[in-house]
Amino acid sequence: MWKMPEASLLIQQLLLVSLVPIVVRIYDAGILLPWGGIMYSISLLFQGGKIMFSIIIRSFLLVFLAIYSVTALAVLEKPKVAIKEPVVSSKLSKFTQQSLRLNLIVGELEAALRNTRKFEVYSRQKAEIAAIMDEQNLASSDFAKGNAAKDGELNNVSLILIPEVREFKFYREARAVPNIEGKYSRKDSGRLVVQIKVLDTATGEIKGVFSLKDSFATAKQIVNKKGGRPETVYFSKMAKSIAGQFANKLIDRLFPMIVIKAGGEQVWINRGQDGGLKKGQALNVYRAGEELIDPYTKEVLGSAEVYLGQIKVIRINPKFTIAKIKKSSEPFLAGDVVRAE
Repeated sequence: MWKMPEASLLIQQLLLVSLVPIVVRIYDAGILLPWGGIMYSISLLFQGGKIMFSIIIRSFLLVFLAIYSVTALAVLEKPKVAIKEPVVSSKLSKFTQQSLRLNLIVGELEAALRNTRKFEVYSRQKAEIAAIMDEQNLASSDFAKGNAAKDGELNNVSLILIPEVREFKFYREARAVPNIEGKYSRKDSGRLVVQIKVLDTATGEIKGVFSLKDSFATAKQIVNKKGGRPETVYFSKMAKSIAGQFANKLIDRLFPMIVIKAGGEQVWINRGQDGGLKKGQALNVYRAGEELIDPYTKEVLGSAEVYLGQIKVIRINPKFTIAKIKKSSEPFLAGDVVRAE
């Protein structure tokens, strides 16, 4: 029985290894050659020589695994973000700051970003970092097992979010009710304005600055005494609203809302629950056209867009949304851009 020479084994190994960067480059370029073409290309490398069937099979499997691995990594990779300690404007008085709950703002921002399922959220709060450091110090002691937290293994993040409270009002107004002793008409009000700066940790580039605001005002109530402050629940609601606004705007900046499928009178959108959409909401659909380039800096400013029509949200699923086509100038296609009115 014929046996493969040692030289052929070496060639086989070199072939298998060399295919990996080739496949990765092909994948990155967005070009997947037909399997027959790949196998034919392999055969050309060994014209005039003998190729074992096992080499072809193994090469085929390697190409498949390489493409699968690259695809899996691309799907799993998410931007890593962390929220720094909020900054408070010097314009806010110390009395006003007593009602400010910075930890609630950070907590709501972290929750809103996690709920989008598009980010890996890491802590950068002093108290939590201190707790992690304590655990790592324990890991380096003689009391820890081998699976304890290790020093120097905190993940780096790609985006840093720096919130700044620019404006804050949180007060209670009470006035005596005419002709009724010991009775007061009370009303609570508040307003919160937060600016969040997004920084790229690799380059220091400012990726965006988002201004967000929310307010509340209660109905007047007749009470027996005046004084005090509004309940904390009202601040929590403002913080939650601002966090939701920010998450939606950041997603729109990094992951534009697009059509992922169209069929019949319906389209499917890459937004799910906690994506800011509401049932019955109307959305406009556009198609990207020619790139717009700044003649001085040669920077790509975006693309000219063609308005295609309008859709209406009919069902919101955990990871995608279904909308009904209200009007369209031409059939919608996967990749068309979707925006709120």
